[in-house]
Amino acid sequence: MTNQTIKIEIARILDKHGLVSETSYDLYMSHGSNKQKKYFLTRCSGKDGSSFFFKFLVDCDSVNRDNFVKEIKSYALLEKYQFKSFRTLAISDFEIGDATWYIRPYVEGGIIGDAHSIISNQGIKNHHRQCLQILAELSEISPDVTEKTNLTDFYLLKIRTFANFLFDNLPLGTEQKVKRELEKIKQTDSNVLVHGDFHWGNIYFDNDGPFLTDWEYWHHGQRGEDLAKYITVLWQYPDLQQDAYLNYCSHLRNNSNIIFISNFHIFLLIQYLTEFQHWLYYKNISLNKEKYDVDITESGLKYFKNSCLLLLSGKSLF
Repeated sequence: MTNQTIKIEIARILDKHGLVSETSYDLYMSHGSNKQKKYFLTRCSGKDGSSFFFKFLVDCDSVNRDNFVKEIKSYALLEKYQFKSFRTLAISDFEIGDATWYIRPYVEGGIIGDAHSIISNQGIKNHHRQCLQILAELSEISPDVTEKTNLTDFYLLKIRTFANFLFDNLPLGTEQKVKRELEKIKQTDSNVLVHGDFHWGNIYFDNDGPFLTDWEYWHHGQRGEDLAKYITVLWQYPDLQQDAYLNYCSHLRNNSNIIFISNFHIFLLIQYLTEFQHWLYYKNISLNKEKYDVDITESGLKYFKNSCLLLLSGKSLF
């Protein structure tokens, strides 16, 4: 679709639903952080004063489209469960086709955000405790789906997206070593619901507690996958990292299931490699140079490189 065609289609969809966008397509796409143009995201107002969230696929790359379709379909899957520690959001309407989009209610509140953006230590600890409850609940849910994910292939695909950029900054032979580690993943415990992108930016709070959003990477996977992602984003809080790991182990031990430990090291390695790549990207080709924080970036690069080397040597972070 051309930009003009996209704008016409967005206007048609919003008009059909009686919605008015709070952000124009041109203004949204002109913002520095939206240069990748994967999606158009906006809050909308209904005629009765209600608020909605509208997400429209702009970049029709097959990977982005597949992930977006998966996110849309996840809402139907999630409706089957009565979660205790968190809520999910229901889609009001959607379409999968030449134009792929969805509309869902907008909830007042805010995401937890990146760890270093939270000022209150007490606030961090409160949110952290609720995150641990969510992780524990997810570890006990077996999805009602017949198709299981081959985790070796899943993570091999993940590292291919950044292989050239990342492995130039690590010792020679690292890519081959990572692939050998991935081949060791045991598939016997692929029996739980995995969010696939469990971090503070996808956990949204209002006065009634947390929502877990952005399920585009969900899959039928293993215990410990979401924990690995969560621990990775807590890199500035080693005490919370340790607490998360011990809490998770304790929960599984109490439920007679600690099989996850055999593959957890590999999951953590992949998450740390991914995060290291993000910091390299941010330093070298960030589109937001005016927001570039040298101290934070250099600190992040040093931490993740050293941690990756430690994990590659077979040692544990805990």
